[in-house]
Amino acid sequence: MTKTHYKSFFLVNNRFDDEIVKEEETVREVLNSSYKKRRFKFLKKYEMWNLYSLTETKKPSADRKLELEACLYVLKRIGALGKWEVGNNEYYIMNPSLVFASPNAKCDHDWYQWICTMFNLKIIE
Repeated sequence: MTKTHYKSFFLVNNRFDDEIVKEEETVREVLNSSYKKRRFKFLKKYEMWNLYSLTETKKPSADRKLELEACLYVLKRIGALGKWEVGNNEYYIMNPSLVFASPNAKCDHDWYQWICTMFNLKIIE
């Protein structure tokens, strides 16, 4: 959860003070922009493995990859994570009901509705 961006709920490897989505922007605008990859440092699978296993590797073994895939599968099945796919890229999203966020960390309304639909959550107006 420490790697969750509180305006988009994506799992990222950004620093906590990085401004990914500026005040006047929406999450969708940034995702559709040419500067998306400069702003969002999406968490890669090997980085997820390093967090999970408390190791430092850039290339987990086949067994470790299989274990990570099993963990991700379980987390998706129980609704803790969602997966957004674009082409061959997979981006993981944390269920917002599992994230405590300060009232000052506001997600834009349209993006929050999309996230709630993804996780079958009640949309709070």
